Amino acid sequence: MKPKALKLVESVLSSLNHDFCPGLNRYVYWMKQPIGWVVGGAVASLLVGIFIGPQGFVLMGSFLVLLFLGAAWPWLSMKGLSCRISLVDSRTEENEATQIVLEVTNRWPLPAFGLMVSGQFLQNIADTDDVIAVALRRVPALSVSRFDWPIEPKRRGILPNEQPVLSTGFPFNLSTFEKEIEVSGKTIVWPACTSLDGVPEFGGSQFNIDGVSSTRSGKDGETIGAREYRHGDSIKNIHWSRTAQFNRMIVRERQSFTQTPISIVVDLVPDHHHGTCNQSTYECAIRIAGTVAKQLHQHQSRVDLICVGVPTGTPSRTSNRNGLSPLMDFLALLPTHDLNAAAKPRVDRQFSTDRNQFTILIQTKSFDLNPQSDKRVLRINIDSTEFASSPNPRHDLPLGNEITSPLFAPQQLSQCWAGAVHAQH
Repeated sequence: MKPKALKLVESVLSSLNHDFCPGLNRYVYWMKQPIGWVVGGAVASLLVGIFIGPQGFVLMGSFLVLLFLGAAWPWLSMKGLSCRISLVDSRTEENEATQIVLEVTNRWPLPAFGLMVSGQFLQNIADTDDVIAVALRRVPALSVSRFDWPIEPKRRGILPNEQPVLSTGFPFNLSTFEKEIEVSGKTIVWPACTSLDGVPEFGGSQFNIDGVSSTRSGKDGETIGAREYRHGDSIKNIHWSRTAQFNRMIVRERQSFTQTPISIVVDLVPDHHHGTCNQSTYECAIRIAGTVAKQLHQHQSRVDLICVGVPTGTPSRTSNRNGLSPLMDFLALLPTHDLNAAAKPRVDRQFSTDRNQFTILIQTKSFDLNPQSDKRVLRINIDSTEFASSPNPRHDLPLGNEITSPLFAPQQLSQCWAGAVHAQH
C-alpha cells in the first residue's frame, strides 16, 4: 500500500511540473521577471478599482510609477555614461596578474549607481556563461572615474576575448540597459611555461652566428682542446705554455658557430585529447610546446613549430626566426579544443624535411604519424587516458617521458627534459 501511495504522489508531482504548452513559453516567461510581477500587480489593482472600490486605482498608480522609474531611470543613466577599458600589458602568461584600467565618464548631474561590467575575461569558464567581471557601487555626478582593476587570466587567448558591456538595472532591477565598452589595446595571454634546465646536445653542421656547438671545432667560441699547429692558423690562437712544454707549436682548438634546426611537432588532433578547459591534454600539449620552444630559443636554437590537427584554413606552422614573441602569439591564438573539434582537422602526413633536423615530438598514444627519420627524435608522450580516468594527480612521478597528470605536468616535463639532457653527457 505504501509503494502505491508514493507512486501516486510522484505522478501528481510530475503532472504539476509538466510543461503542457511549451509553445506558449515565450509569451508567458516574462512574468517570471520582476517587471512581470509589477505588471501583474497593476492589472490586479485595476480590476480591484473597477469591481470593488477606487482604492484599487491608487494602488495601480503606485505600480505604474514603480514601473516607470524602474524602466526610465536605468535608461537615462546609461544615456549619460560612457566607459573605456585600457589594457596596460601587451602580453602576459596564464595565471600572471595584469592590469586593466576602467574609466567611466558620467555626464549627468546625478550619480550613477549599481553599474556592472560584464563579459568574458579568460577565466576558464564556458563561453555561454554571462559573467559579471566587476561591479561599481557608485560613479559621482559630472565626473571621470578611474578604476585600476587587476586580473589573472586563467587561459590563453586575447584579453578581453569578447566585447564587454556596461549595464545597470538600478534602482529596482525591473529592466536592465547596457552599452558596449570601448576597448583600447589588447593583451595576448601566452600559455603558461615551466622552467627547464639546459638543452640536449643536438649537434649539427649548419653554420649560424647565433649558435655554438661544443662538439665541432672552429675559430670562434670557447676553447675545447689543443692540437698541433697547421698552416693558416692564427698566431693569436697559439697555446704558449703548451708550446713551451712540448717544444713545438701548439694551438687552441675553439668552438665553431653551428646550429641544428629543431622541429617541434605537436599532436593537436581533437579526437586524441581528453579533458575540459585548462585541465585537458590539448591545453597541456600547447603549454609543453611553449615551454620547450622558449627554452630552445633562450639557447639560440632555430625552432620550427608544427601543429598537426588544426582546422583547415588555420595556420599550422611558425618559427622563432623573428623572435620568440610571434611563436608564443601563435600558440596563444590557436583554436580551443571545443572549437577545433567542430572543424575538420588537417593532418600533415610528413613533417620533417631536413635530414639534419632534430624533431621533438609532443604526442598522445593515438598519434600514429612519425617523422621521416626516427633516429633524431625526442618524444614527450601525453597519456590522455590517464587524464580522462583520473583528473586528480597521481602522487608518483613515472619514470621516462610520460605526462600523466594535469597538475603534475610541469614536474613531469622537467623530469623528462632533464633525462634527455643528462643522457647525452
